[in-house]
Parts: sequence; C-alpha cells; structure tokens
Amino acid sequence: MKCAAILLLLLTGCVTTPADMYDLVDAPDEPARLDASKEAARELTRPGPIAVRLAAARALGRLRVVDATVVGALRSVLLNQGTPELRAYCAWALGEMRAELSLQALQASLHEKLEPIVAQHVMEALAKHYAVMTRDHETLVSIVESLVYFAGNHREALPATYDLLSANTRTVTVNVEVLKRTIDRAVDKEQRGTNLSAEERAATYSAAYELLARLMENRAEIVAGPAAWATRVDASVDTGVDAIAIGDPKSAMLILWYLGRLAEIPEVARPTAKRLPQTLLGAGREMRRDTARGPTDPVALGHRLVAAWAVARMQVHALGPRRALLLDVLSKEIEPQVLRMLGDMSRRGDEHDQLQKILGVIDTPKGATP
Repeated sequence: MKCAAILLLLLTGCVTTPADMYDLVDAPDEPARLDASKEAARELTRPGPIAVRLAAARALGRLRVVDATVVGALRSVLLNQGTPELRAYCAWALGEMRAELSLQALQASLHEKLEPIVAQHVMEALAKHYAVMTRDHETLVSIVESLVYFAGNHREALPATYDLLSANTRTVTVNVEVLKRTIDRAVDKEQRGTNLSAEERAATYSAAYELLARLMENRAEIVAGPAAWATRVDASVDTGVDAIAIGDPKSAMLILWYLGRLAEIPEVARPTAKRLPQTLLGAGREMRRDTARGPTDPVALGHRLVAAWAVARMQVHALGPRRALLLDVLSKEIEPQVLRMLGDMSRRGDEHDQLQKILGVIDTPKGATP
C-alpha cells in the first residue's frame, strides 16, 4: 500500500508536506530509490516551504543514492541557497553518501563563507569521507589544500572535527605539497601583474603554519631518526624559504620565526643555513626601500630583527650563517634600533652571548651613543 502511495506521489507531483518526503525513504528497490531521490532533490531546490525542503534534505541523506542530479541539487543548496539550517542538512546528507561526487561537493563548500552550524556539519561530513579522500595522494593533497583555505578564512572558532581531520590528513609531505601549490599560484599571479587577494594571503599563512608547526611537533622524531626525516626536512625548509618571497609580510614573519625556533635541531639548521641568508639579501634590499619611505616601519624592522636572530641561532650547527650574519646581513644594517634590539634579545643575565659579541653590543651609560 505504501509503495502505491509513493508511486502516486511521483506521478502526480503533489509532494507538498514533510511527511510526503519521509515516505519516499521507503522506496522498495534501487530504481524506486533513484526516482524517490530525484523527486526529493526537485523539492529541495524549489522555493517552497522550508519544512518541506528540510525534510527533502533529510530524505536524501537516508536514501543515500549517489546520482549526479541528486548530488548537484545538494551541492547547489549547500553553496548558495536556503537558510543555514537547510545548508547544514545538505552537508549532512552529502556526508551520508561517502562517494567521490559527494566529496567534491563538500570540498567546494570549503571555499565559501560558512556559518558556524554549516561549517560544523561540513567538517563532520568530510570526516565520513576519510576512506574516499585517502585513496590516492592527489585527492588527499587537494582536500588538505581546501582545508587550509577554509582555516585561513574562517572567522569563527574552527569546529572540533577540523582538528581531527588535520591530525589524520596533514602529514609533512602533504603540507609541503600544499604550500608549493600556494607558491605556484602566487608566482602565476605576479607574472600576470595581479596581487594576491586577502583570502589567498590568509591561505598562504595557514599553509605555512601547518607545515612548520607539524615539524615542531615532530622534533623528537627528527632528532632520533635524522636519516629517515632528511628528505622531508629538506623539502620543508626549501618550500618554507620559497614562501618568504611571495611578499606577504605576515607569512614571511611566521616562517622566519619558525625557522629560528627549529634552528636548535641540526638536521633543520643545516639545510636552512644554505638557503636563508641568500633569501635575506634579496629581502633586505626590498626592506631598505621600505625604510627609505619610513625609517621606523615596524614590518621592515621586525623582519630584519627576526631574520638575523634566526640566522644567528643556526651558526651553532653550520658555518654559513656566521659568515652571512657578519658580511651580508649585519654589516649592511643601517638601523641602530635593530642592532640594539638584537643585542637585548640575546642577553643572558650580565653576560654577553655569541650574538652580542658579533654585534659588538656592550653596555653603555645612559645618554651615551652605543
């Protein structure tokens, strides 16, 4: 009897109540389930009563029919139609499908501005697709790239499921690839004479943070097994230094600070020492031009301060940084404020450490010129 009612509803097109939508879930076989799903999808996208559209989304999640028309309807509503509650139910329905098509729809939503309730349901739906997104490296990198974009541009607190996804998907290797793609996009835009958008800058910062923070988390493993980590560390350092040249001040400061922190690890300090001084020279010339416009520009001074500090920490493990510090960085520094800040930063009680001796910083009476 119920099957006959479902068939009647499909034929007459009189599906107008939430109860009618829920009845579609009882379709007896695959052909009937497909027809029921398409009917629910049509009702979902119609500008009808919100209660009916919510029921249609719930029905689609229970039917779990992976069809291009059905997934397209859920994707359309999730991206740009309906109330936050309706969009959240669409995310949930897509999560129940656990298929390539539904994963692509959820991924697309990560590049939109999502309300907290929608973002929470999107993250939970993505977590249900873990087996799908980890089938191959390319898909995983693409998903993580979208997660980085989402994190960099999400204005609210990140859902708890986001941390769970990050812990299981963002390996150092994946994070390197994601940051490389960010750099490639920036270079392409520069060649076309286009500036990075605020969203792209936020994504760059997030990608750099995720990579270098993951290295920090694995410090003990890197020290215990340097040979096993050598390739990943070299790739991380190279990509991080390349990202400094993108020209985003916040990202550059973050990268310099992390490389300075990681300089306590010989396996990180050595490859960084080979590349960072040369990068600083190019950046230094640009910062000189900034200084010409404003001698106390905080971004220019801050970058030079942190860069010199990072290079100084590396000289314990490599010879190059000391030479770069003496001949290439500090000898060309024109701001006494930077020199003094560096000296104060490295003070240890009443003693002068190696950096202060290199700088020639000594205690001077008040009012005297250092």
